[in-house]
Amino acid sequence: MTALLSEDQGTALAVTRTTRVILIAHGSPDARHARSVARLAGRLRSRLGVDVFPAYLEHDDPEAADLMAAPAPPTVGHTIVLPLLLTAGFHWFHDIPVVLAHDGHTSALLAPPEPALFAPAIEQHLGSAKHVVLASAGSARPEIVQRFDALAQALPGRRVDVALTPGAVADHAGPQTTVVPVLAADGVFGDRVRAAAASVGASVTPVLGDTEEFARTLADLVLPIAVAPNQQG
Repeated sequence: MTALLSEDQGTALAVTRTTRVILIAHGSPDARHARSVARLAGRLRSRLGVDVFPAYLEHDDPEAADLMAAPAPPTVGHTIVLPLLLTAGFHWFHDIPVVLAHDGHTSALLAPPEPALFAPAIEQHLGSAKHVVLASAGSARPEIVQRFDALAQALPGRRVDVALTPGAVADHAGPQTTVVPVLAADGVFGDRVRAAAASVGASVTPVLGDTEEFARTLADLVLPIAVAPNQQG
C-alpha cells in the first residue's frame, strides 16, 4: 500500500540505507532534459546517502511504468517515489496513477511541493534584482496559478510577475528584469524562456532544477519521510 505524503506530513520511520528514491521526470526528446535529471539524482544521492534512480514518463529510459512494475531488489526496504513535478497538474492526476497501477512495493509517494518552498533557492540567484519574472509551464487549473502567485509573494521586496508561457515572459520582462526559469529540468522550454528574455534584454538565472539549492529543498522534503510497517508493499 502506498502512503501519499505532502511536505507538511510527518511519519515515523526515518530514511535508511535500505531506502531507495525513484525520481520520476517527464522525459523529453531533448537529451539535456535527461542530463539535468541525472545531475539532480546525483545531488540527491549525495545529500540523502541512499540510491536515487531517475525514471521517465515518456521519451527516455527507463520508463517509470516499467521500473515500478519490476520487483524491487531484495536489498530495498522502502521505496519513495518523488515525481519531479512542480505542480499537481495533468501528469500528477493522469500519468502518475497509471505508473503506480501495477506497483506493489512503493512505501511513500511524495506529492508535488508548494512552489513557495523554493523561494529561498530562487533568492540565492537574484542578487539585487528589483523586478523578477517567474517563468514556468502554464496550466488551466486555477489552483496551479495560485501556487505560483504564492511563490511570487514569498519573494518580498521585489516586483514579481508570473509568466506561464514564453510569450508572457516577453510581455512582462524588460532590460532591468531577472527571469527565473522555474523548471525542474532544462530543455526546449528553457530555450524558449531564454529566447523570450533575450528579446527584451532581460537577464536569466539558471534553470531552478539545475541548482544545488533545488536539490537541497527536495532532500529536505524526503529526509523526514517515514512509512509505518503496515504501509509497506
